[in-house]
Amino acid sequence: MEKGLGWAVLVCFVLWCAGAVVPMVQTVKVIFWGQDYSILSFIITLFDKGEWFLLILVGLFGVANPLFKLDQLYRVWRRLDVHGDRINKALMRIDLISKWSMADVFVVAVLVAVAKTSSFLANAHVKPGLYLFAASSIGSMLIAYFLKQSVERHQLKIEKQTTSRS
Repeated sequence: MEKGLGWAVLVCFVLWCAGAVVPMVQTVKVIFWGQDYSILSFIITLFDKGEWFLLILVGLFGVANPLFKLDQLYRVWRRLDVHGDRINKALMRIDLISKWSMADVFVVAVLVAVAKTSSFLANAHVKPGLYLFAASSIGSMLIAYFLKQSVERHQLKIEKQTTSRS
């Protein structure tokens, strides 16, 4: 497999970690009071306020889904045996996860929209964490595409070698 894909998975993981802790949104109320929110601080705030549905939503799409996808991408990249049934199942899992991969950014965008419209005395500004988080999500989609292409190319190469030997 291409060596660069492993590094790309690592970069996406670092981007996700930074996006989870670096503020994504800054709310400013009545000019003087403001607060920065990251994914982790959103989760803590939702837990403190007992907003269980939103907590589960943000936890699933903001934390679990991206981390699970990066884990699966890394595991497929590390596999040396590209002609087994296990790698095809892993690629199917990645395809399933990928269908939801922009949902994490969508959930964050909804949170930004809610913060912007929650009060006529409040204003919200996008911070670098949102861009880091989005870059991780888009990067993982690109990695999934290139990884699948790489596996298919290797499988085709192996298939051609076995048919030429027969």
